[in-house]
Amino acid sequence: MDDPLNATFNSTFNGTFPNGTNSTSEPFTAGPPKPFWTNLLLPTLYLTILLTTLISFSRTYRSRQLQRAARLAPWFPSHTSRDIYLTLLHLEPSDAKSEKSTKVPESVLKAALLKRALEDIQRIVALRQAKGPLQALLQRGSVGEELWVRFQRAEGEMEEEVKEVVEE
Repeated sequence: MDDPLNATFNSTFNGTFPNGTNSTSEPFTAGPPKPFWTNLLLPTLYLTILLTTLISFSRTYRSRQLQRAARLAPWFPSHTSRDIYLTLLHLEPSDAKSEKSTKVPESVLKAALLKRALEDIQRIVALRQAKGPLQALLQRGSVGEELWVRFQRAEGEMEEEVKEVVEE
């Protein structure tokens, strides 16, 4: 069974590698296979740490953003007309036996509501006048993002205020 082709092959490539090591002197022996769970331990641990870090960062970032937004000063000063109207609306006689304990007249409530609506309209006009220039300044980078957030919050508050006045 000595084939001349195999003899040539074996004499040319006798198992000696270019770095001088002999493949037959140190045979490769595989160790016992590792259990399946140990192969999954490292990737699972990596994913757990990664997800925990991302979740904690996300929560911290969102809470800081909410705190920063809450600290912003309001766009308009306090709404005294609304406060007066709500006080009159919820004013109840403290003692029914008292002579002066009467219900607030409808005309006074309507006048307070009208004054509240008038102030709301003035604020809406001020917001509409300020919106264009504020957007231009924001695009140029002349004003900060906080001012724009305050403006948007004021717009939202005014929308809610107008809805309340219309419902009343």
